[in-house]
Parts: sequence; C-alpha cells; structure tokens
Amino acid sequence: ITDSDLRPFGVGVFPLAALANHSCAPSCVQSFRGASIVLRAMCDLAPGDEVTIAYVDVATPRAARRSDLEKRFAPRQPAALMCSVLGFC
Repeated sequence: ITDSDLRPFGVGVFPLAALANHSCAPSCVQSFRGASIVLRAMCDLAPGDEVTIAYVDVATPRAARRSDLEKRFAPRQPAALMCSVLGFC
C-alpha cells in the first residue's frame, strides 16, 4: 500500500486484484484509497478482455524490469513468459 506520493507504508491482501496478470503494457493501473485497492482501466475494455497490471515500474529500463520480475518470480515463471506483449518487457 502506498501513500499519495507512491511511498510504500504497508502491505495488503487483495484477492480479486490478485487475479490480474502482469503486462509491461498494462490495461489497468492500480492505486490505493486508504486500505482499498482501485483498478482503473487505461483503455476501453470489452467483456472478456484480460485485465492486466504492471508488477514493476514500467518507467524503468527494460533490463531493470526483467531483473526485478526474475528476482520476484523465477524460477516459477521466467520474465519473458510473464509479459502479455512480447518483446516489450
């Protein structure tokens, strides 16, 4: 959980939001309102479209994003397989 300046100040468990997969070109962005998570679509989503969020800061260089993903999720799932948009991560 982060404050309005995106500084982490706590942790939370959000089972419904946890269903969103990672993409370095996400369809949604997550933010927090108090202790609640809010997902906002960044594009029009049709019924059945996948809801994705970035598990890492997409403003960082590609190598840093891949390294962060691999540290957090490998060997369970290599970073290359986590990205919905091939070649972007």
